[in-house]
Amino acid sequence: LEQMLESVYTQLTNILPSDSFFISLYDKETELLEYPLIFEGEHRSSMQAMPVRKTSSTRKVIDSGKPVLRHMTQEEARIIHEEAMRDGSILGDHSQDITKSQMFVPMKSGQNILGILSIQSYQFDVYTESDVELVMGIAQYLTIAIENVRLFTDTQMRAAQLEKLAEIESALSQAKSEPELIQALALFSDDKQAITLHYVEDSDDETPVYAYTVAHWENGENHPEDQYLMKPFLLEQHA
Repeated sequence: LEQMLESVYTQLTNILPSDSFFISLYDKETELLEYPLIFEGEHRSSMQAMPVRKTSSTRKVIDSGKPVLRHMTQEEARIIHEEAMRDGSILGDHSQDITKSQMFVPMKSGQNILGILSIQSYQFDVYTESDVELVMGIAQYLTIAIENVRLFTDTQMRAAQLEKLAEIESALSQAKSEPELIQALALFSDDKQAITLHYVEDSDDETPVYAYTVAHWENGENHPEDQYLMKPFLLEQHA
């Protein structure tokens, strides 16, 4: 994905004036924009996910699904630069005035916005509507490529999950003792999970009353000496 984004940057900057350039990826659920690629002149950087400013051009693109082309006067650029500096939403070289010519194009799949592609210049009145159409075509190509990368990644993840489940199922089916059963269950644990196995003891009327912690895994490791192992506790106290 990184090489693909850089390739798009190279293609566009060979055709159009570009003092500032970014590609952002939009998360609809969190309404955050991540910036995996930013170029300010020759300087490359990136930014972690951040909220979309309500009055920004990126917000307009996300809401409308249409590109935004802005040619600003010196006074408009000054006011916008001051606002962006105050709320910390400015990208690139903070010592420069804000770019005077700005193009923001959606990376769109159906009605979904995957991100924004923006090319900008410190010069006045640089871009035309024909330039917007050109960038829209490149953005569409990039959208398809990003979707393919995500689909491939998802497919790999699902395959790995199915392989893991098959391994666990095989281990459980072959377990012939309690230690072997606990060892098989340990396959559920990884370095991002904490898992505890309890045995439950019923009362005479088959109502669960007590529980015993018989195994505990954390950070992918079994903790057989855990201080709570095999110590009964009342379930009603942990409801």
